[in-house]
Amino acid sequence: EEYKQHQEEMKMKMKEAYASRAKASLDRNMALPGKHWMDKKLEDMTERDWRIFREDFQIATRGGKPCNPIRNWDESGLPQEILDAIKEKKYKIPSPIQMQCIPLGLLNRDVVGIAQTGSGKTAAFVLPMLVYISKQPPLTQDTAPDGPLSLILAPTRELANQIYDEAITFCKFMNIRCFPLVGGGGVKSIEEQGFTVRQGVEILVATPGRLIDCLERRLVVLNQCNYVVLDEADRMIDMGFEPQVQAILDAMPSSNLKPEDDVAEEGNQEFRYRQTFMFSATMPPAIERITRKYLRRPAFVTVGEAGQTASTVEQHFIFCSENQKNARLLDLLARGKPPIMVFVNARKNCDVLHKELSSKGHRVTLLHGGKSQEGREEALDSFKS
Repeated sequence: EEYKQHQEEMKMKMKEAYASRAKASLDRNMALPGKHWMDKKLEDMTERDWRIFREDFQIATRGGKPCNPIRNWDESGLPQEILDAIKEKKYKIPSPIQMQCIPLGLLNRDVVGIAQTGSGKTAAFVLPMLVYISKQPPLTQDTAPDGPLSLILAPTRELANQIYDEAITFCKFMNIRCFPLVGGGGVKSIEEQGFTVRQGVEILVATPGRLIDCLERRLVVLNQCNYVVLDEADRMIDMGFEPQVQAILDAMPSSNLKPEDDVAEEGNQEFRYRQTFMFSATMPPAIERITRKYLRRPAFVTVGEAGQTASTVEQHFIFCSENQKNARLLDLLARGKPPIMVFVNARKNCDVLHKELSSKGHRVTLLHGGKSQEGREEALDSFKS
């Protein structure tokens, strides 16, 4: 309950930050002639209004044909079934990354997004994906074995499950099935997972390693997958998954030929182009290689500055000597409200600090790469409870 309360408090802080930003913009423009963009109808918005709107929400775009963001859900153009799910989740206004990525996705554009963690990027790529799927012929007994209609790749099992949990809430009022293809303990065998996918799945959320295993064993194929998302792409590359990511993209049926411009693309209907969303905190050379090879004239969307701390996070820096650190930490823990997360820079320090805090009467759980998958999940579950 405390964890859920903490999550609600963070969501409230984010909403307050967006509202404060909009109010500051309104105050800044009150002295200017004409109405503020908040008071204008969509059809009355000028280029200047859109420029101010992007500045207010720190949205920057480049590449390809320009596309105006959405100001609210009513102007999003999303089907009613999706709007009903959004209303049930109590999302009052889109987050900045959603404001820009959703309309780009609805135009079948390839997108490279750079945004803070917790910015709402899952909805930014899932909602256009649902619209895409709703326009495809329903899967039948004959077509289901040809694989999913869309794919979301995530670097870790934990993130894949998190994306899956959110995606199914948006599918609530639509006949769209979603399935997590991940390894580790407590899940179906790889053969059972392959069977489930062949029975008919519109959205597949997978880790690169597990999906490659399924593709190599012909348990899963991607014969009709033309919509793909690479979430936390730079992290996937850091974990050594670049060959797997490229192999997965090469296994898709879509043409990789890139039209020179929008006119050439619209006039060349014999090729089916894959739609790709890629989210990355940084743009290392490997990500640039993938972008050049697999994305069609992508729109680059940046919210805030790369590496910038989210507006919902308050930071304090404490300078102290090495021998004072534990005492200062214990003081902070005594004054802080649980749940509290403590990061260390090495696994051995994690074990030492765990023993130290436990000996002082704190209820502590341990999470690092040396623990088994089951151990990591148990640690997360105990932290949430």
